[in-house]
Amino acid sequence: DIWGGTLVLSADGGTPAGTGGVTVQPNGTLTGTGIILKDTIVKGGTLQPGGDDGKSLVLNGKLLFEKVAAKAKVPEKLATMRFRLNGVAARPLIYSQPPPLDLASAKLQVELVGDFKPTAEAKCVLITNRSGLRAVNNFKDAPQFGTVKTSDNKWTAKITYTGNAEKQTIDGGIDVMLYDFAAVGK
Repeated sequence: DIWGGTLVLSADGGTPAGTGGVTVQPNGTLTGTGIILKDTIVKGGTLQPGGDDGKSLVLNGKLLFEKVAAKAKVPEKLATMRFRLNGVAARPLIYSQPPPLDLASAKLQVELVGDFKPTAEAKCVLITNRSGLRAVNNFKDAPQFGTVKTSDNKWTAKITYTGNAEKQTIDGGIDVMLYDFAAVGK
């Protein structure tokens, strides 16, 4: 379990990052690259898949998001899925096994890193979905074809849960993608 701080995986080249599953608790963050063989559970914490270099985190187990229920004077806490994009070639998360993704208990954060300045034609893949099953629920704060803002509020983009990463289209598939980027205030 990751109870606090950040665990950075760095297992490139197809090497598993370990043999067990991972649970990210409310004050923890899991980030990095490599392969996780078992289930990844994000209980109010943050999953930031991939590296700033565009390399992927591959999940071969289930990905489960759980919100932490409200208590006394502490409000309910959703899990966070943060993507740091360095260009259109990045593939932060590869989800490879059933069951289908259920993103309803997670909120989305997007950051652009390096000197990446997307055009309106740019399409960025957030999740390459190899499970064969379409996501059953969207991110809590990002409906299908809805507009999302980057964390620095400098860019907007539309989101699709039916994108096709291989063909670079916003429909005809089951990948989660951003498209139609625009600079805020321009």
